[in-house]
Amino acid sequence: MTNAPRPPSPSRYHLTFRTYGTWLPGDDRGWRHRGEGEAPRPPSPGLHRWCAARMNHPPLRLTPRQREVVRRAFLEHCAHRGFPVNSISVQAEHAHLVVTATVPPEALMTSLKGWATRALRRDGLAREQTVWATHGSTRRLVTHRRFDNAVRYDLDDHHDEPER
Repeated sequence: MTNAPRPPSPSRYHLTFRTYGTWLPGDDRGWRHRGEGEAPRPPSPGLHRWCAARMNHPPLRLTPRQREVVRRAFLEHCAHRGFPVNSISVQAEHAHLVVTATVPPEALMTSLKGWATRALRRDGLAREQTVWATHGSTRRLVTHRRFDNAVRYDLDDHHDEPER
């Protein structure tokens, strides 16, 4: 009998992350402070102005062409890693994926952002612009119901924001 380490079990995750500058702390839609749970905080115009004044680039809204490049990069990365993509939605200001993976979701989200950014730069669609917000949401889908709901949500195109 060997004591070889067992490969990690795959988990299903719903990853959601935004493009740079499109939902700052203090936003009038409410906002969340990382590490403080799911309850949204109320709008804070002063905080929003303060954060906006410190941005290094303007907010990024992905064009239809950029959205397709990002979508392809996500799919290529997951195929390269052998991670099934259960659903994917790339919108102008954010992306959603339901992915089955054997790595921590934060690491997967970081690598997905990196692949997409490199693809955008390679195609001349994002030069020096910061593409992604720093963090995102990494929910583990532990029940079939949560998994089904996340996939259904991603496949509905109702969550793209109007021009602001």
